[in-house]
Amino acid sequence: MLMSEAELKRLAHSEYWDERYGEVGPDEQVHEWFRSFDDLVPLFDRHLFRMDQIPSESVDVAFDKGTLDAMIYGSPWDPPDEVLDNTGRYVREVFRILKSDGTFIYVTYRQPHFIKPLLNCEGAKWDIEVDILASSESSLEYHGFILKKAISSAAESAEAEVEKGTPS
Repeated sequence: MLMSEAELKRLAHSEYWDERYGEVGPDEQVHEWFRSFDDLVPLFDRHLFRMDQIPSESVDVAFDKGTLDAMIYGSPWDPPDEVLDNTGRYVREVFRILKSDGTFIYVTYRQPHFIKPLLNCEGAKWDIEVDILASSESSLEYHGFILKKAISSAAESAEAEVEKGTPS
């Protein structure tokens, strides 16, 4: 789908998006992909699921708005094992790649009392600050989680690296 310069310019203005999504009927899908999910799977496989090429403690800031949420389903009081496994692997990878003074920013509509146990899973211990983000009439309250490696966890990680002979 080739667009003219004028059409591309319209994409940068909120009026275009208000018009585009304001015309969507209640039974129409509003989410759209640049490509089909099946077309994107090879890209995801190469870059999302094998993160071992990212060195430990090499990232200053990680940001999540929707990735972790997409892994969560079922009862928030008793998440299925698959949810615990998938979210645990994801959170541990974020924890692994963050520098000892790094920050993980996570934005979600989910309630803190349901999310904190998933974030503080085995192998990842965070100091967590939660900001309530301004809500609008048409949306639920969102939360901004600011996560830093718990001081004891960061110190233990540094000690383990020194013991392995690879000081951080």
